[in-house]
Amino acid sequence: MQTYKAEDYRTAWLGLPVSHACFGGGIVISAVASRPEPWVTVLFASGYKKAFRSSEALAELRSLLGLGSARPYGSNPAMLLENPEKMQTALADAQHRHEWHHRALESDLEERLQRAAGVFPTRTRPSVDFSAVAF
Repeated sequence: MQTYKAEDYRTAWLGLPVSHACFGGGIVISAVASRPEPWVTVLFASGYKKAFRSSEALAELRSLLGLGSARPYGSNPAMLLENPEKMQTALADAQHRHEWHHRALESDLEERLQRAAGVFPTRTRPSVDFSAVAF
């Protein structure tokens, strides 16, 4: 598994709405360096704030926005934390997406990290053999 720095987590995940099976919808509000791995903190719509080891975050959290989606609240959670109304709107939206299962692919969080770290996975295209098809 690729190792990432705390800066990669900040670039890829800060301000991202996420879903957790037990805690519901939330927003990633910080990522800090620590040994042996960075910590990621999520503020949930219920008001609960939880810090995850980065490996736990990858295993337990799901992105509520697909890779191609723009983050409607910006990627700077400090702006949300300074404006309680916008934070409540963002958290309500995250909870709504969580309840309606608007989740991205399971690999979305990992792919965001890869992009932040400058690693772009190559995907093989399925090949089709048309030699047996009669025209």
